[in-house]
Amino acid sequence: MGMACELVEVNGMGDLDSNSNPPILNYASVPAPQANSGLGIASMVIGIAVWVMEFAGIGFAAMLVGKYANRQSPAMIFAGLGIISGMVLALVGVGLGIAALCQRDRKKIGGILGLVFNGLMLLIVGGFMILGLIVRK
Repeated sequence: MGMACELVEVNGMGDLDSNSNPPILNYASVPAPQANSGLGIASMVIGIAVWVMEFAGIGFAAMLVGKYANRQSPAMIFAGLGIISGMVLALVGVGLGIAALCQRDRKKIGGILGLVFNGLMLLIVGGFMILGLIVRK
């Protein structure tokens, strides 16, 4: 993004008289730089945290499957709650990402990345949950 300015004519012909002042530059047409969206950054940070949380929860649950065949064990319940709370957090991240994209005069990259991170995690974990329900029956 370059700096735009316009040269104001002094004598009507575009030339400067020897007795005239130097050209006046008009910087009013230069747009101010856009600020980062706080909602977008929050969505992106939540998305990254959800990925870490979900992989840790799924890894923990996979590690426990061999030790605890009983699904009622506290460790398995804890792993399941961790995965489900990650999904809820991803929904919050999707909402923040959508809100960030609706803001005017703000950078959109944080909202886009937050939507991608959170949306992908919702699809992946949600798909595994549906697959688990289908296989279980």
